[in-house]
Amino acid sequence: MTRTLLAARLWFEGNRFAPRRTGLAELQQREWLTGEAALSAAAGTATEMAAVADFAATHAGPWRVVVSRCASASPGGPLDDAVFERWLQEVNADVARERPAVVYLSLHGAAITGRRESPELELVHSLRRTLGPAVKLGASFDLHANLPAAIVDDLDAASGYRTYPHVDMRETAARVLERLRALADGALPAYGAVASTGRLLPSFNMRTDAGPMRRMQQAARALEAAAAHEGLVDISVFGGFPYADTVHAGASVMVWARERAVAARHAGTLAGELVALAPQFAPSLQAPRDALRAAAAHAGAMVAVTDPADNPLSGGAADTPGLFAALLAERRDPASPVQR
Repeated sequence: MTRTLLAARLWFEGNRFAPRRTGLAELQQREWLTGEAALSAAAGTATEMAAVADFAATHAGPWRVVVSRCASASPGGPLDDAVFERWLQEVNADVARERPAVVYLSLHGAAITGRRESPELELVHSLRRTLGPAVKLGASFDLHANLPAAIVDDLDAASGYRTYPHVDMRETAARVLERLRALADGALPAYGAVASTGRLLPSFNMRTDAGPMRRMQQAARALEAAAAHEGLVDISVFGGFPYADTVHAGASVMVWARERAVAARHAGTLAGELVALAPQFAPSLQAPRDALRAAAAHAGAMVAVTDPADNPLSGGAADTPGLFAALLAERRDPASPVQR
């Protein structure tokens, strides 16, 4: 008997302070696809939908893969509510028509709309109502997700990226897809728990190759290995995305285990470790004048000066002129080394 896996994607990081909304045009510019077009666009990439294509290729006999609406946009202002509602209507309609055995969602976890602080929570609830209790529902999330605790209530499996910069999107989706397949084949269920730290962490020191986030990822992997007898299935550490400016914004830990109490206990313990490391995420910054003079000291070298004060790669408008103002002031100072 052939079973159906339905995949859908809404990958968007919303910045409440950005001056412009994100609409359909921004999604169409990056990704607004369905069906084979979505899989073809992902071919050869390191993205979640490439993992869906892998699943379709390697499980072609027992599984049929249907790709519903896949949408993504660069980080920016809140998503238009009409666009979100259109996405949700399309995916719910496809679910009702296809009657899948499992559904996989590629989500970011820090989406916002004009009226919604947690649209991903709403869409998971909505899809669960359409699916009923028997269909397995799983999701992958960005490491910078802002996860409300209730989002695991309607999921059967979930996992988050373990790298920043994000180079394991494909692997993260593959973990969730494999877990969904196993559940459909009768594997024992697991239960999720999300523990919030209540901390808004800057992303400047959030790289996973060094520093506090590396320590957290190592702790998560070590716990998975050491506590396998407790039925631990997956541990994800999230740095959060403060610019979404929602009640759920902030760092958190999500744990999946065979028993709810085990998942909740380990999530709380790791969240406490993340709180203890919170001061290490704060960057050590020089004053603009000192930074410019240090750059000028590199005689004969090309020096690039950037001003990421409002995080333009996360939807900021790049309209913070503090460093530029300091540069002009240095240029007016005859004694400044910047003159040379």
